[in-house]
Amino acid sequence: MHVPNSGRVIAVTIMQDGTLLGVGADNSLFTKKELEADWIQVPNSGSVNDVAILPDGRILGVGVDYWLYTRDTLN
Repeated sequence: MHVPNSGRVIAVTIMQDGTLLGVGADNSLFTKKELEADWIQVPNSGSVNDVAILPDGRILGVGVDYWLYTRDTLN
């Protein structure tokens, strides 16, 4: 079943607080609190191809240059 407001995403993961963290078709990071909520762009997220959450809560992204990048928070 198609998820309403799913937008165009190329990757998605779930943060420790249950927030969805996705990579949009423009390679920016976006979040949404609920599955059917609107995506909210993360300011200064850089450009990534994929994203994961490490066990300690840090965000791990694969940059468009194929290097790994981390950030502690979305802020």
